[in-house]
Amino acid sequence: MAIGGAAFDGCSSLGSITLPESVTAIGDCAFAGCSSLVSISIPDSVKTIDHGVFARCRSLESITLPESVSAIGYYAFVECSSLVSIALPESVTEIGEGAFLGCSSLVSISIPKSVMAIGDYAFVECSSLVSIALPESVTAIREGAFF
Repeated sequence: MAIGGAAFDGCSSLGSITLPESVTAIGDCAFAGCSSLVSISIPDSVKTIDHGVFARCRSLESITLPESVSAIGYYAFVECSSLVSIALPESVTEIGEGAFLGCSSLVSISIPKSVMAIGDYAFVECSSLVSIALPESVTAIREGAFF
């Protein structure tokens, strides 16, 4: 089962959600603008965090992604201003353009050895970011990634 693009877009009262194991895909902007979303449980069946999935989820404080996720889509967590931490699994190979743009509360991020590319402006306006560990596997850091 797939959650369609923009399925919950703008559900400003949605505070938490647990997705069943039957969910294999989460469409673009599925939870965009869910400004009260604090927590979400993502099942191991999900392979990618698509474009803008959690854009403007300003109450989201932390998220743990399952080992099945291989890519963080562009603008996936844009303006998640309460996001303090995120655990990227070893399966992630790419961090998309603007993925964490405007995550002003993000303090640190550990990028797994599997990541080869960090997209344009991936960490722009992450004003609280004081620690980042880049593995040797990263072969491309795109324009303004940490601007």
